[in-house]
Amino acid sequence: MAGTARTIKAEKFDAEKWSPYGWVPVPDTDTRDGESTLFFEWGDAHLNLIGHDADEVPHSGASLTCEMLFRHRTHTLNVQGRRYAQDNDCCRLDAVGASVQVLADRSAGH
Repeated sequence: MAGTARTIKAEKFDAEKWSPYGWVPVPDTDTRDGESTLFFEWGDAHLNLIGHDADEVPHSGASLTCEMLFRHRTHTLNVQGRRYAQDNDCCRLDAVGASVQVLADRSAGH
C-alpha cells in the first residue's frame, strides 16, 4: 500500500457535532443526564474514566502524531468496562504506510 499522510487541525470538542457518532456523557447535575444510557455488551458494568495529556502523545514539530487507531466494541470516549484490555483492537498507522499529524493550538487549551 502506498504511504498516505494527512494533516488535520484540532478543533475544540463539540458534543452536537459528535452526535452522528454517538452521545457524550454529561455530569449528573446536567438536566440531560439519563437521556442516554450505556450498554455493556459483556455485562461488566464498571467504569474507568481515563484521559491523556498532550505530553503523552508523540510530537512532530508543531503537531501531535497519531500513531494508531483503536476499534472497541465495548467502550468508547474513554468510558470502559472491567475487561477493556480484551477489547483493544488496534491498527498501527506506520504498518500500513499512513500517518496523521494533528495541528494543535496550544493557546486554546487543546
